[in-house]
Amino acid sequence: MMLCSLAASAQAASIGINFGAGRAEASLGSGDSAGVVAQTNWNNASGGSGSLTVLNTDNGSASGAAVTWATDEQWSARKSGQRSCRRP
Repeated sequence: MMLCSLAASAQAASIGINFGAGRAEASLGSGDSAGVVAQTNWNNASGGSGSLTVLNTDNGSASGAAVTWATDEQWSARKSGQRSCRRP
C-alpha cells in the first residue's frame, strides 16, 4: 500500500491519497486515521492507472484538486506470514 499526503502549510487542509486501495483490506474509510502526520478522509485510488476528479481534504470537503496516475506495474505487500506478490 502506498500512501501520499500533500499539505501547503501547517494550518492548511491536507489531501491524502491511498494508492493501495485496490485490495479490500487496504481501502481507508472516511474515519480511518493514517499517515506520518495522521489524517482522516483519505481519497482511495486503485488500479495501475486512473484518475480522481474530486479530491477531498482531511476535513472531508472538496479541495478543487484532481490527480491522474499511471504505472506499468503494481506491487503489493501481504499481511505478516504471507508472501509478497506482484500483480500484472
